[in-house]
Amino acid sequence: MDVTDSVHILHRSGAPRHYSAIEYSAKYNVEQYEYTFIKPDTVKGIKLPTLQNPKKALTNVTFMSKAVFHKNKNIIIGAPPFDIRSTYFNRLADRHNIVYHTSWPFWNGYRVPKSTRSTYRIKSWEEFLESVTIVTVTDAARKSVEKFGFSAKTIPHCVNTDLFRPSGDEGDHNKVLFVGRLVREKGIRYLLDAIKDLQTSEVRFEFVGDGPLRNEIVSASKQLPVDYLGYINSQRKLAKKISNSDLLVLPSIRDKIWEELFGIVLIEAMACGTPVVATDCIGPSEVVNDGKTGLLIPQKDSSAIVEAIEYLLEADQLREKMARRCRSVAVEKYDIEKIAKEWESTI
Repeated sequence: MDVTDSVHILHRSGAPRHYSAIEYSAKYNVEQYEYTFIKPDTVKGIKLPTLQNPKKALTNVTFMSKAVFHKNKNIIIGAPPFDIRSTYFNRLADRHNIVYHTSWPFWNGYRVPKSTRSTYRIKSWEEFLESVTIVTVTDAARKSVEKFGFSAKTIPHCVNTDLFRPSGDEGDHNKVLFVGRLVREKGIRYLLDAIKDLQTSEVRFEFVGDGPLRNEIVSASKQLPVDYLGYINSQRKLAKKISNSDLLVLPSIRDKIWEELFGIVLIEAMACGTPVVATDCIGPSEVVNDGKTGLLIPQKDSSAIVEAIEYLLEADQLREKMARRCRSVAVEKYDIEKIAKEWESTI
């Protein structure tokens, strides 16, 4: 692709930090737009479209409308497989330099975010994928795309290893940290059950984040060795909190359409020299080297969470060895400068 000074990111729900490596590069001026600018609401079982943010929605619609008349822009599209907007995406592919960005590892069709039985839409997507550059977040996603019949390149998410780094402080011993959305699919309830089974006040569990299960964590803090810290907006403060913890736990669970497809907090922890305990979802299975940078455990298994935490907290030498390896892997594979260069050679 010909590099210009601007990259336009058109996505469904991609977090800004998914593209932090592109923003890090001095070559690019990055602008992000959401193509789902309306949020469905439900009233008595009927879904109604309601504007999330009218001003932002207008900006998104304006860009999407003008893009079909302009030419030669660099546009990254983040969309679930077989999204209904494939005709529009093909219009863009005819006029612009397009990178299709995906973390979806199930292109064989047995699991898709939204099912499709439309032969036309499948063919439209095949036409789109044939005409664009495809970048996947994991090798699992890349291999799935390739089995579907298209070539792709893996560029993982990144971490600023200058910011997320071992603090040098001893920190608090026996401190286990969870960072993420407080939702069912993150395995929160299994972690709370594990804390009950652990039955010790010597280990403190800290929860960072926000979401529907916030009140359950606050309630648990009244009876269990749990501290709810809320959402930490400052990356510097979050990095210090992670680096001063003994372990980070991410007990995500798979459901019909959702799975932990990467887990950026895992590489943030690794950059801080903090070993991780994570379940064997697609993303963590690729990010975590079991027994080397942390432990992979079965999903929906609170006893496995207990065993992994107890084992690592008792094995000081192993945990220290893991910490060094975590830092080394994070710098080698996920450093923001390295990933920025990968994007520069792609866009």
